[in-house]
Amino acid sequence: MLVWACIAPHGGEVIPELAQSDLGRMQVTRTGMELLGERCLKAQPDTIIVMTPHGIYDESLVTIGHAGTAFGELDGDGSHVEAEFVCNTDLVTRIAAQCKELKLPICLVQSHDENNQPAPFPLDWGCLVPLWFMGANWDVKPKVVVMCPGRQIPRGELVNFGRMIAEVCEASSERIAFICSADLGHGHDADGPYGFTPVSAEFDAV
Repeated sequence: MLVWACIAPHGGEVIPELAQSDLGRMQVTRTGMELLGERCLKAQPDTIIVMTPHGIYDESLVTIGHAGTAFGELDGDGSHVEAEFVCNTDLVTRIAAQCKELKLPICLVQSHDENNQPAPFPLDWGCLVPLWFMGANWDVKPKVVVMCPGRQIPRGELVNFGRMIAEVCEASSERIAFICSADLGHGHDADGPYGFTPVSAEFDAV
């Protein structure tokens, strides 16, 4: 069943060890992430699904990690953090079967090492930052499923994909949480890579 869900940011400096000697700059966001972590832990999920915009990417597909484990690491301010999780491959298989039936555009992705042996699926910062607060440091780590949506997928198909995920979760006997890892406001500068939008200021003001 789907027991919990949230939208979470993924700036690396939210993690205290990566705060570049200025804990105060991201403290409000960090406090919010700690609160999300407490709420997620209280829901006791067996598995956490993370939707990240920065993972293994294809413009027209939702990529889904299909490996035994997932591993990520980040560096900052002379510090290093890393985390490894077991992947819920059974849940991935069920999601893939539903996608095939509904003709939703997905691709299952595996990682291999230099000897062409199975390797941990890479956790990008869009996954590792929220998972650092929601699972990585728990006494019993949840399993994970990692997804990355293509930006050219029509919005209606993404809505259908989300409904399908919720239905698969509800039909499961496992307790499943969902994290949408999202940049809530990159549009601060007309000359920046994402341009300017007044909506960014609305998020910053909250």
